[in-house]
Amino acid sequence: MKLRRGAGVGQGGYFSSESDSAETSAFVRHPFIYANGVMTDLAPSAADGEARDINDLGQAVGALRNAAVLWDGGTVRDLNAAVSGSGSLALTVARAINDRGEIAGSGTLPAYPYISHAFVLHPAP
Repeated sequence: MKLRRGAGVGQGGYFSSESDSAETSAFVRHPFIYANGVMTDLAPSAADGEARDINDLGQAVGALRNAAVLWDGGTVRDLNAAVSGSGSLALTVARAINDRGEIAGSGTLPAYPYISHAFVLHPAP
């Protein structure tokens, strides 16, 4: 894999980014975290994704297949599960996460799929 873009650095030396495959000439966004000399693939089976930010707790956010996601402790969570209602915002990319777990990103409404809207998610107490 070839590094394409760096996204964030936490105090633990974490680094989230995207890379492309050395096996093909086509660019495919692929999320990973680099920490302590080790590159960890966040989505081994994903064809398209990116990590956009990481906090000091090692939680990373980004997108997989046009859905905003959170990676935490080896699991991936689609953040659209946090939004309810048929007219709800479709969360397409998570762009930032702080050490309190608050996540900022963007998404689209069903009636206006080409206009991005900002969102902030707060973790449940």
